[in-house]
Amino acid sequence: MPRRRAHNKDVRCPSAEANSDFPSPARTLSGCLVALFIVAGCGEHRARTPVYPVHGKLTIEGVAAAGATIFFHPATVIDASPLRPLAIVDADGGFSPTTYEHGDGLPAGDYIVTASWPLVVVNELGESNAGDDRLKHRYSDPTRPVARIKVVPGNKEFYAWDLQ
Repeated sequence: MPRRRAHNKDVRCPSAEANSDFPSPARTLSGCLVALFIVAGCGEHRARTPVYPVHGKLTIEGVAAAGATIFFHPATVIDASPLRPLAIVDADGGFSPTTYEHGDGLPAGDYIVTASWPLVVVNELGESNAGDDRLKHRYSDPTRPVARIKVVPGNKEFYAWDLQ
């Protein structure tokens, strides 16, 4: 059976025409993204809860707990908020909690402080991952915290904890 060839010289793609009524997919996507950014930019901006400086030092049996994470949980339901402040302990054991920006502090209130110190595991690709908690979860439960603290406006708080 012989093959037939179709000769469709007059077939045109509407989006390829300069004066087409159909916008190209790229133009449609661009328009949607611009509209999305305009709508997002017009939304309400919530005022930030003021934060106050808090600093400290965390050691484990006298040794700086470099890389440990300290979590600051609101102590009461009244203080509960979507904010989840935390601090990462530096090489000297020092820390400054972050609420919005690195090391900016904590909102006023009472906090339950917990901590974990993950072992850093490097896989065969050279990627670092969190391993087991070197503190064996002794201080990661809010019912058995590292400490309870109160942040007061105007005070510059410093806490030193040496865990066993």
